[in-house]
Amino acid sequence: MNAAQPEPLDTLRFNRDALGRDYFKETHTVTREMVLGFSRAIGETNPLFVDEEAAASGPYGDIIAPPSFVASFVRLDEPADLNLQFDGTIYMAGQWVEPLLPVRPGDTLTCTAR
Repeated sequence: MNAAQPEPLDTLRFNRDALGRDYFKETHTVTREMVLGFSRAIGETNPLFVDEEAAASGPYGDIIAPPSFVASFVRLDEPADLNLQFDGTIYMAGQWVEPLLPVRPGDTLTCTAR
């Protein structure tokens, strides 16, 4: 006799019409203080991210931001029409960071939530 297989636990439900929709677009100008502060906050030790003098003689001629720096621009509020129903676990999923060029002080970044 085979025991019935349990149904998969449906812990994440949301309005699938929200997929692919842009919810906000923000522009941020990167400052030297932002790069150094973020690098200190995450315990970064790479001289390209934390040592202005060493970075000046490096391949980029100045400090650059760690690749994860752009994640600091993520908004934590969700769109009202998402109707997210979750099992109570806090999560941060769905971020895609693909560094194509180094982020430098003075750069202007446009961030979009989709």
